[in-house]
Amino acid sequence: MAEIPLAGASYDLTPITTQKSVNLEPVVLEASGVTQFRLKQTPGMVAFSTVAGSPRGALQMGDYAYFVQGQALYKVDENGAAENLGIVNGSDRVSMAANGTYVVVVNGSEGYTYNVSTDTFAQITDEDFLAADVVVYLDGYFVFHQTDSDNVFISALNNPTSFDATEIQAKGGTADYLVTLKVINGDLVLFGGRHSYYWRNTGNVDFPFQNIEGAEMQRGCPAVHSVAGIDNSVIFLGDDGIVYWIEGYVPKRVSNNALEEYLSGLTSTQIADAYAFAYTQGGQYYYVLTVGGRTWVYNRTQSLLIQQSLWHERSSNDTVWRAQTHCYAFGKHLVGDDGAIWYLSTTTYVEGSDVIKRTRRLAPIWAEDESFTISKLRLLMRVGIGSLTVAPMIDLRSSNDGGYTWTDPKSREVGLEGDYHTTVIWRRMGRSDRKVLEFEWTADANFEPYGLYADAG
Repeated sequence: MAEIPLAGASYDLTPITTQKSVNLEPVVLEASGVTQFRLKQTPGMVAFSTVAGSPRGALQMGDYAYFVQGQALYKVDENGAAENLGIVNGSDRVSMAANGTYVVVVNGSEGYTYNVSTDTFAQITDEDFLAADVVVYLDGYFVFHQTDSDNVFISALNNPTSFDATEIQAKGGTADYLVTLKVINGDLVLFGGRHSYYWRNTGNVDFPFQNIEGAEMQRGCPAVHSVAGIDNSVIFLGDDGIVYWIEGYVPKRVSNNALEEYLSGLTSTQIADAYAFAYTQGGQYYYVLTVGGRTWVYNRTQSLLIQQSLWHERSSNDTVWRAQTHCYAFGKHLVGDDGAIWYLSTTTYVEGSDVIKRTRRLAPIWAEDESFTISKLRLLMRVGIGSLTVAPMIDLRSSNDGGYTWTDPKSREVGLEGDYHTTVIWRRMGRSDRKVLEFEWTADANFEPYGLYADAG
């Protein structure tokens, strides 16, 4: 039997290739095995805390996680108990920063502080505070981007309730507006619409942060909340519709052509509304980008192993992934959802009471000008881990025109708990000169397809 490559990334350029990996990701085997890759199910979600409203921001400080949900800032403890600290006006995403004593939140027009020492929440009322949409913390200062401007301003040292009207400085350089800020390895990165700059704390008496000569990046960022930090670096959506990872002071492309074509079809508003976060789980570095109604995930670890950009998609109920904000606290990856906070679990295969639909659409099987018949298709799966009382089903459908039209699904039964090795077989797959196969399932169990073989002639 001939082996058909099973694992792969989401890469849709129909009809050349129409690959899809939704709630599944390819993982390289770093030891000898039956095959080089396996398909790994993305994590499920376990309920952690109940809060009101839609997620707007999250961070961890000290013994608590802090979430802005709806119009409230919540303090959440290790048991999931949530305390409403006060009102944060608006409904759009916020920016948050912390220094161990204060949590600071900005919503584009107002700023808020929570002092853990005094258990006090308050709006910033200093007359020299300016409307801000981004805040970061560096070297004792809370650093803010003044909304719709080229300006950066700072708080008093270790005091985000006090401001001086002279402690402000323009980005300078090119004429494009400043979009967002990020801290990386002790430097402050200023992302403009077309160019970006590095600033460093030089101790200058007029303004402590000054431009690092020669460190300008010839790339900007169009989306305030698309920048994320991970693995001592920064990853962001670029102004040219390419996703970049910063190495040193140089942005390196990590998106692929299929994702870039998708991004090029979106409106400027959809791009500007993109949001992202990054996290590490199971030794894998992930960047999660939600844009234009879809959620794309870049696995940095696997991409470096094979020297290719590996992206998969995540989806909840056939729409964007419900994880909209993220922080790591209490040894858990906490994510904000509408009215809820969950934690990600690699040993959970559902999202609360919702099943997770997992889809793998393969690269086309191509015989040039020769037609072929698949008489038998054999799928090898690692199964048997989960809570199953009824044998789940896996569906297979196929396309003979590169992915434009599809057959009705053909269902096959998969093993119950304890059936650690299952072979699933389909017969009489028809004749074609180009065939695309798509597998899909929903089950409260760990399915890991790792081999696909065909009798064809």
